Amino acid sequence: NLSGTLNQNAVAVNELNSGNQRNNQAIGNVQGEYQILDWLSFRSFYSLDWRNTEANFFWDPRTGDGNPRGGLGQVQSAWNTNFLTNQILSARYSFNDVHNVDGLVGYEYRKDDSRQIYVSAQGFPTPQFRTLASAATASSYDETGSGFRRQGVLANFNYNYDGRYVVGLVGRYDGSSRFGSDTRYGFFPGLKLAWNLDRENFMEGVDFVDVLRLRYGIGKVGNDQIGNFDARGLYGGGPTYAGLAGITYTQLANPELSWEGNTSNNLGLDFGFFNNRIGGSVEVYDRKTTDLLLSQTVAWTSGFGGITSNVGRVQNKGIEVTLNGTLLKSNSADGFTWNTNFVFAYNKSKLLELFGETQNIGTAYVVGQPLFLVQ
Repeated sequence: NLSGTLNQNAVAVNELNSGNQRNNQAIGNVQGEYQILDWLSFRSFYSLDWRNTEANFFWDPRTGDGNPRGGLGQVQSAWNTNFLTNQILSARYSFNDVHNVDGLVGYEYRKDDSRQIYVSAQGFPTPQFRTLASAATASSYDETGSGFRRQGVLANFNYNYDGRYVVGLVGRYDGSSRFGSDTRYGFFPGLKLAWNLDRENFMEGVDFVDVLRLRYGIGKVGNDQIGNFDARGLYGGGPTYAGLAGITYTQLANPELSWEGNTSNNLGLDFGFFNNRIGGSVEVYDRKTTDLLLSQTVAWTSGFGGITSNVGRVQNKGIEVTLNGTLLKSNSADGFTWNTNFVFAYNKSKLLELFGETQNIGTAYVVGQPLFLVQ
């Protein structure tokens, strides 16, 4: 017998108890592309990720864990299906040798479903009978399921003049089943501008400059990373009253729950000198996150401690510098080459606002301070 936390015969536990788990997975995708015109094409893509996990365990009644229950058996099964498709119409066209345009419009759809079943039973007539059907009583059982849907349309347009000036527009209109019925969709636009100074006439004769590009971008993206049913009022079954099954209210509804938005302003400079032996970029940014998806406290008299809401604003701003250098370069393919990379980044984060007069949620969210400064 072993002393300590186990306090069991390890050899007997290993020989008498049993357990196994089997994982099944099928992943596949198919896509096709059709060239409608020289400058116009259509692409269709479908993918499926299916997973199933099955496990069973048995604690023999001759072991310390199984003896008080006359043997204990457990069976678990879990399924997950993730389906994704997108349909993209793309175009690319040039005219007069200096005008170049390209763009696309598309549709995306994702469907994710999961299900879990768990059953345990006890009181087995003999250790040789290990299936749950042989047990005297079912000691515990549970079944859960979840899923979400996401769909959106997108468009992207780019124009450049003679490879020197670039303008790009992007927009997405996305919907998520995780939000309220009237607030499931959000629009997320973006704009980018770029100037390739190295291609200007006034840079002729400046032979050591290979790349010199000034760029600016502003855009908004959405976040729906919350529980699948956080916006809904939920009821749960299970509690009994006078021997009869009942239901209970388990979650408050928030039909106004919607997307968290992140708007970013970026200004950058890319450069490459001496046949790109030295290169890198400098970028400054200012990113503001609004309508944070957080748990907002409610009065305890409601019977609940909180509700998921769009509250608060966060700002992140900083600078990122990247330098790349080839200090030594061999003339032969198998010769010695020495490359050096340097990265510097500085970010200042601040929680600008919560909800109402609230100045903090615990120690992770404090107005005027970085997120998760103290946890």
